[in-house]
Amino acid sequence: MKLSNQVISEQSVQSLGDQIAIIAVKTKSRRLSGKLDRLIKGLLFDVYKRNTPGHIFSDGYDLVQTAVCFLWEYRGHRLDEPYGKDGKGKNCNILYACYHVVDKCLTKYCKKIYTTVSLEEKIKQIEEIPCRSTENDYTKYDKIVEKMHLKQGEQETLDCYMAGMTFFDIAKFLGVNSSTIWRRRISLQKKYLQAIY
Repeated sequence: MKLSNQVISEQSVQSLGDQIAIIAVKTKSRRLSGKLDRLIKGLLFDVYKRNTPGHIFSDGYDLVQTAVCFLWEYRGHRLDEPYGKDGKGKNCNILYACYHVVDKCLTKYCKKIYTTVSLEEKIKQIEEIPCRSTENDYTKYDKIVEKMHLKQGEQETLDCYMAGMTFFDIAKFLGVNSSTIWRRRISLQKKYLQAIY
């Protein structure tokens, strides 16, 4: 039986979500030359072992939950029923729309993979920086930061940047939207320029 002919019911929504998430990850993995193999293995393990007591789900299972939540809204409908128009103005069905939602989540996950630096790489980068002395005098920089008169959120953002965190890591760590981090960064840059001139 084709996936697109199936009716979305309370009994089938979980298996449909599983199938759509697996197809999305396998398709994206082929385009990325197998860089998502770990995600696929985790997702498949979650699908087959989810009822095992004490099972801990991998990151890949978030995609299944996204698909299930989307499909749950369309109980009683078939996957090939019209959903609306896609970004290019073409008609699309419920299956395509669900796949698109899962693919958007997967794209965010891939961006996170590529912007995150492993601890080993970070240590190598730090070791490659030539040190002038073992003790650093930060009084000059502390005075500049003091002149900047930072708000609490700006200070937290600056601390995270100084710790070497990426833009998305800071947003996640502080629990704020990435646009907030962007605004704080602009504000920090303006205040820094005012403090040094």
